[in-house]
Amino acid sequence: MRGEKKNVRPTGYGCLAVLIAIPACGVLAYFVRPEIAWAILPIAAFWSWVCWRRDRKEKRLLQEALEESFAGFDGAMPRIKKETSYGYPAITLHFQSEEEMNRAADTGRTKVFKARLVEMYGGGGFDIEKAFNATYTGWEAELTECVDNGPDGMRRWGEKKEAERARVDRGGR
Repeated sequence: MRGEKKNVRPTGYGCLAVLIAIPACGVLAYFVRPEIAWAILPIAAFWSWVCWRRDRKEKRLLQEALEESFAGFDGAMPRIKKETSYGYPAITLHFQSEEEMNRAADTGRTKVFKARLVEMYGGGGFDIEKAFNATYTGWEAELTECVDNGPDGMRRWGEKKEAERARVDRGGR
């Protein structure tokens, strides 16, 4: 990937915290020594730029990992959604149907994508089992139906989810 370091550190909340702290220090400095407050503006602008660049790089690397992992996949390319949870990335692949999600697991593409995520975010407490989820259009209706069926329905939903996770982990075998 053009000689870049592939490991991406989670920075979402860190960037936000620093971005909030810099103007707070600026307000404090304004009341103590107003001329110092003006020096903080370029620091805030620079930090905003750094956060923007890191976010853009991370999105590009995620998209490249998705495209490489699902190259030649006979279904629609899944959408990727990245969020953060306690400062760590939480990645969701969203497929058009349950059949496509299962086909991706059976052909090992989801496992390859998870390996790429470990390559990108590995270390520092990152746990792929907590950070990765695959879902499909229509799962909400299935969950609602299971909830309406009471405890047995929820047990079946849990068993189905565990089977899907096991299928992804073993690459569809």
